Amino acid sequence: MDPSSHGIRSNQRAAGTLSKIIDVHAHAILNIGQQVPLASHSRWSVEGALSLMDANEIAVTILSVPGAANYAEDKEAVEISRRINEALAEIVAKHPKRFGAIATLPGKTMDGSLLEM
Repeated sequence: MDPSSHGIRSNQRAAGTLSKIIDVHAHAILNIGQQVPLASHSRWSVEGALSLMDANEIAVTILSVPGAANYAEDKEAVEISRRINEALAEIVAKHPKRFGAIATLPGKTMDGSLLEM
C-alpha cells in the first residue's frame, strides 16, 4: 500500500476526491401500515439516518417503505399509501439535498394505485 494514501479509501484515491455515494435502497420504517417488526432494532428517524449517512460519506439516500400497504385492502390500503407518501414527501421537502423517495402504492388495488400515481 502506498504510504502517502494511508487512511484514504481506494475509491477516493482513484477519483482524486471524496466519493459521492447515493444509497438507492434504504427503508424508512414509519409507524404507518403493517411493516416488519423491529423489536431488536433501534427506531428509525431522520436524524439517525442523516448521522449514518454522514458517518459513511453517503451524499443522498432514496427512501422507500416496502410492503406497508400490501397487507390492507381497498380503501384502507389507499389511505395507508397516501399517509406514507405524504410522510416521505415531508422528509424530502425538509432535506431536499439529502433524501429522495420512492412512492408506496396499494398493491392489491389497481384503481387505488392509479389514483396514488
